[in-house]
Amino acid sequence: MDPMRWGDALEARVRRQFGPGANNFVVPTKAQFDAYKGVVVQTEAAIKGGRTLADAQKAAAALKLQLTQQDGCWMLQDELRGWGTVMFNAHPHSGLILEVPHPAFDLGTPELGWEMFRKYDADVLIVAGAARGNRPDASPQVPNQPTTLSNGFDPWHHGAGVPDYSVSDPTHAVDTPFEAAHEALVGPGSVVVQVHGFNAAKHHQANPAFPADRQVVLTPCADDHYYPPVLEGMAKALTTAGYKTGVVSFDDEASSELSATINVQHAYMAQQGLVGPGKPAQFVHIELDSSLRRGPDRGANFTRLLDVLQPVLGTQGSSSR
Repeated sequence: MDPMRWGDALEARVRRQFGPGANNFVVPTKAQFDAYKGVVVQTEAAIKGGRTLADAQKAAAALKLQLTQQDGCWMLQDELRGWGTVMFNAHPHSGLILEVPHPAFDLGTPELGWEMFRKYDADVLIVAGAARGNRPDASPQVPNQPTTLSNGFDPWHHGAGVPDYSVSDPTHAVDTPFEAAHEALVGPGSVVVQVHGFNAAKHHQANPAFPADRQVVLTPCADDHYYPPVLEGMAKALTTAGYKTGVVSFDDEASSELSATINVQHAYMAQQGLVGPGKPAQFVHIELDSSLRRGPDRGANFTRLLDVLQPVLGTQGSSSR
């Protein structure tokens, strides 16, 4: 298989085995969550310390996970419960963590995340293992969310009977291996870039004030009037390159679209005192319109995006963790 298509292959497997409405994502118990987190911590520590991963592999096997080498990296993967994949750089140095939470829904994001991981020499790539609409039960963190707007339009339909935020949506439910990996990896010096997709036409239909030609939206996931340096750098690079880019400002309803203020990964970092004004880490949520992620020009679109963001994301300093 072409190594540049690894993300596409992973997304196809998610769609086939743990797609929307399949109702087979296994919510980990507290013990399983902690054990998964421990395996990630142990793996990262072994890699950074230049030690053998034999003990980490044993711990992974005890949790029915595979920890193997893949294209010069180390890959932690589950294929039984929809628990996803964590790809570790064999020579971490940058503090850059890439996260892809919505495979099989935000189409193309696993491949883009994988290509970013390789081009920017990121430390880690985390990809969820189930579609966000896999389970029909609502997330305890975001209860009672309507599946349609007041006008009856549902721009974020996940499947019959599936709420907008279910227990299988890792950005809105804390009891996921995705969140466990996130908690295990972030610390002072971390730069987390979480890759999402949206459809500008649908958002414009839901709210005509939202620009129908928007291509990229960036948000810090907090209405605190603070934009981390990496977000500002990304916004400047994208705008300069001609992308129709919006940064969530919370000035009005349209500018608050895709604000992601209930993102649980950002919430965890905020609770730990890692993100916000004067804090030692950064969290950036980027949304890409479907026109950039799908269709015959996708490859060229990805290549250009990667080149445009290279000066920002490809030059992260050494992590202090």
